[in-house]
Amino acid sequence: MKLIIGLGSKRKVEIFSQICSLLKNITEFIVFEFRPEGLYSQGMSFDQISLYEFMIKKEWFEFYEYNEKDSSTISLNSTILQKIFSTRQEKQFVCMTYDGTPDKIIIQFKNKVPVKTDVPKEFEVTLMDIDSEHLEIPESDYTAEFSITTKMFGSLVEQLEIFDESMNVKCSEENIEFKASGFEGSLSVNLYSDKVDYIDEYAIDEGGDLDLTFASKHFQNFCKFNKVSKEVKLSFSDALPMQMLFMLDENVDEEEPSLNDHSYLRFCLAPKISDE
Repeated sequence: MKLIIGLGSKRKVEIFSQICSLLKNITEFIVFEFRPEGLYSQGMSFDQISLYEFMIKKEWFEFYEYNEKDSSTISLNSTILQKIFSTRQEKQFVCMTYDGTPDKIIIQFKNKVPVKTDVPKEFEVTLMDIDSEHLEIPESDYTAEFSITTKMFGSLVEQLEIFDESMNVKCSEENIEFKASGFEGSLSVNLYSDKVDYIDEYAIDEGGDLDLTFASKHFQNFCKFNKVSKEVKLSFSDALPMQMLFMLDENVDEEEPSLNDHSYLRFCLAPKISDE
């Protein structure tokens, strides 16, 4: 197996590097699955409350060689992977290779044209022996969905955590309210307005009325992936975990794009269970 990213697109290698670096905040091990159509990964958070999943299509890479004789799945320690990617210089591309059924993978950072300031690096990284099972995430109809800029939502989540470690979300045909309340005070934000477009493409079932509470720390971790997309889509339902979807491809024009056709990163988060 061999992949190369960063020879042409600076944006794509930055996104790939951020994903490889920041997953350490969510999971202890990252399981990469090399498929004919691209690179896939799925895993649970430390507390088993949230799940991440991404697919990066083979077209994203300048070189993507999938060999059926090579192991299709490898596992790496997420903290080690973050430390490795922290050494990559801005203009360096990424090359990852292994053969057969490996116990190590080679990760290289190089420049297309050598420069004095960027030293090429080659890491030989020990792989982990991890048993993992995929959870099927069926295509589902959510009660309420909307899109918002990644920057705005990240700032909102950070501000809400001033007062509490939990975030309450209420969605109706008239309001989209995010609220955090604690001993020191509270913050309430209504994102739905007929005067200012804080969000895009708000859709809610007729008569829909949601009242859900989530752990803010998970949203904070999700929002750290702020370079992967300018916009994020949020989906809520009483019967399903919340979904936070980043489309990695630029200029996705479809109103309801099929994830089978695009590169994406998404998170699913179960709401808190009421004590009442």
